[in-house]
Amino acid sequence: MRAGIFIFITLLTYYFLFKYYEARKIGELSLDRLLKDGLYGIVGAVSAISLVILILYLLGYYKILSTNISTFNVAYLLIIITSLAAFEKVLFRGIGYRIVEETLETNLALIIISLLFGLGHIPNDNATVMSVMGTGIGGALVGMMFSMTRRLWLPIFFHGGWNFAQACYGMPISGMKDFLTYSPFQGMLQEPSILTGGSFGLENFIIIVALTIIIFVVLYFWVRKGCYLLNLYWKRKSASE
Repeated sequence: MRAGIFIFITLLTYYFLFKYYEARKIGELSLDRLLKDGLYGIVGAVSAISLVILILYLLGYYKILSTNISTFNVAYLLIIITSLAAFEKVLFRGIGYRIVEETLETNLALIIISLLFGLGHIPNDNATVMSVMGTGIGGALVGMMFSMTRRLWLPIFFHGGWNFAQACYGMPISGMKDFLTYSPFQGMLQEPSILTGGSFGLENFIIIVALTIIIFVVLYFWVRKGCYLLNLYWKRKSASE
């Protein structure tokens, strides 16, 4: 309940702040594609994490220690984790990425905000160079999702679904183990850590990093082909004059 109120207040604050401050329609919170974007985001993220877990299981690196399947636990994880993802996306995408992209260009916004996003995970427990790179690339991926849709819903639900799936399989989320009590499956990753992610979680896992890079590259060229990328601001300004 509190998580729902928190995200409602966060989105409402963002909506009225920028509607007043920038005097524009807040299209990034348009409700007409909420369900579709949300479904694509959650299903895509959960499918990607499930595929990786399956590979780890078949290779003998992932083991289920116990199960604690309950509707309450799954609902709790989904609501809490998606709420946190929404707050993070409002901050990094709705404010940081959007403003940098509109002020400069898409490519620079991807580099700057993704770098900040990755570096922001350094204080997390068991962070490594690989994990910082993995989270940074993940940040670039959801940045592309925002540039493609110009809405926050796909980035929010993809990120939420990504972390939700990790928690459901009993994996730490970027080094955090706070949610493991509610995990339907208590899992364990075997060494070597470069393959399994170690105690940080799957963002420190080489296959996840490679998969994220592949998805990002495909999405980047798709977005570029669709002319969703913004050029440098002064080029846009001169072209419109």
